[in-house]
Amino acid sequence: MNEIKDSALAGVTVVVTRPREQAGEMIAKLEERKACPYVLPLIRTVWADDLTPLDRALQHLESYDAVLFTSVNAVRYFFRRAGELAAADGTEGIVSRLKRLFVAAVGPTTARALHKHGLSRVHVPPDYKQEGLVALLKDGLKPESRLLYPRAKVVRPYLLDQLRQSGYVVEDVIIYQTQYATDNKETFVQDLKKGRIDVITFTSASTVKAFDQLLNVHNISKKDLAVTVACIGPVTAKEAEKRGLAVQVVAKEHTIAGLIDALEVFYSLQR
Repeated sequence: MNEIKDSALAGVTVVVTRPREQAGEMIAKLEERKACPYVLPLIRTVWADDLTPLDRALQHLESYDAVLFTSVNAVRYFFRRAGELAAADGTEGIVSRLKRLFVAAVGPTTARALHKHGLSRVHVPPDYKQEGLVALLKDGLKPESRLLYPRAKVVRPYLLDQLRQSGYVVEDVIIYQTQYATDNKETFVQDLKKGRIDVITFTSASTVKAFDQLLNVHNISKKDLAVTVACIGPVTAKEAEKRGLAVQVVAKEHTIAGLIDALEVFYSLQR
């Protein structure tokens, strides 16, 4: 309680750029620290254009040795489609079929999303990164194993490249895509220009790209931004820096909790 009472984030306005349906955890944790969350969804997700590959994979899950999930959205869309198929043609028991496979998640948040569907045994790399996920698979699977990788349309190519170079047979199935949600943001732009924003957070490269687009639309120079830029991990930070943003905070633990802890430390040092 004393830690929360004395939080260095008390009164700090922190922009949450995640999709609205995924912002709840971060908002709650910021409010615990007495910060002022500012909800600004900069991206949204929609189904992939063609779900035929996903439908085929769901119907033949037994042909795979492992399934890899690298985002909560992948879990959400995967199980939503599985539920739709179950209602349509009697495909049932998705969880019991998955339990026979090696199921891996890139981080604890994605793992928790799987746990909510009844999958208790989920393998998670200790570094919560794709690099760690590759090492984890090498420890748990033989080369030539068949892997199902349900993913977003645009992803970092590292994981696919490494898995295939390691000898795995990977079926990467696009199940959702990310769109920018930068319309109707005039109020935020005015708040930004008037110095009412203290921190903007980025939890993915997509949110960075969307923010960059928003600044360009409103002719706002990144050099003139008087805000703290905080990123969930080095990949996101690299994207921000590539686009001219000065990143002051990068979480050591690449989770929402880790990001807020990093912000707390940063503001503690500013006192």
